[in-house]
Amino acid sequence: MFQGRLLLQQRASSKITFPSVWTNTCCSHQLIGFEPTEVDGPDDVASGAVPGAKRAAVRKLKHELGIEPAELPLESFKYLTRLHYWAADTVTHGPSAEWGEHEIDYVLFVQGK
Repeated sequence: MFQGRLLLQQRASSKITFPSVWTNTCCSHQLIGFEPTEVDGPDDVASGAVPGAKRAAVRKLKHELGIEPAELPLESFKYLTRLHYWAADTVTHGPSAEWGEHEIDYVLFVQGK
């Protein structure tokens, strides 16, 4: 949020799935092989700490929006939920679409300065 507003983005028209659709501010996935890890265990999820998901968010906010990691301490993120998300892109690829998304999503909220 900036000045009380939520930032949305429009996906590129060249995307394979959901081209030109308005979507959330920033989206990514936790990656294996980073140190410290971006992968959360069951205890991290149960407690709501999810440090791995927060590290992945910091990485991706730098990549997509140029926000420096120092501006986003992990403690500033609020973990809202984790959900199973599935959507076929029938608008772009028709009613029998093989393209879409099927993933586990962590929903985080952070408010910038």
